[in-house]
Amino acid sequence: MSSAARLIRAEFTTALLGLCLLAAAPTAQLALAGVDRPHCDVCGRYTDKSPCRIKATERIGKHGLDIDVCSLFCYAERLEDVKGEITSTQVLDFTTLDDDAPVMLKASTATYLYGTSGDEEATAKPFILAFGSKKAAESARKTTGGELLSWDDVLAKCQKLAAEYEPPKPEDGYTPLKKRGRNPR
Repeated sequence: MSSAARLIRAEFTTALLGLCLLAAAPTAQLALAGVDRPHCDVCGRYTDKSPCRIKATERIGKHGLDIDVCSLFCYAERLEDVKGEITSTQVLDFTTLDDDAPVMLKASTATYLYGTSGDEEATAKPFILAFGSKKAAESARKTTGGELLSWDDVLAKCQKLAAEYEPPKPEDGYTPLKKRGRNPR
């Protein structure tokens, strides 16, 4: 191959590489901006760092629809729109929040602390934490506070709150999440 051909080939390869990098740049920028992070189906908060996130599956006929929410309150809100049957519900074990592979527990077997201290950017109120054992919940209660509850009790409280909740109105400048295009419902 002549030196001119090698030069043209090198310039072409460089140009092609540059185009590939330009094409990948928006994707990388979106990832850095958090666009590819999972969002709560109800309020839009990120769920990957929520201390009380819930994952559930709604079965509609033969199809399963994943439910991903940041809190028990948002789960109770989402239950109002369920058209099928909830076939599984899992909650984050708070003791594993910062682990590389956080543990999700069967919701009905977890122990909950209701009304703990929390971060409104990470999860909706009331702040609720789930634990794999009553002992772990009691230990955490010393620093986080909260009322010790079972799944049925904490879900009933959140369903009552969700039924009473009045979202801000559009005339107040509020756009419901459903109309913002982020909610899959």
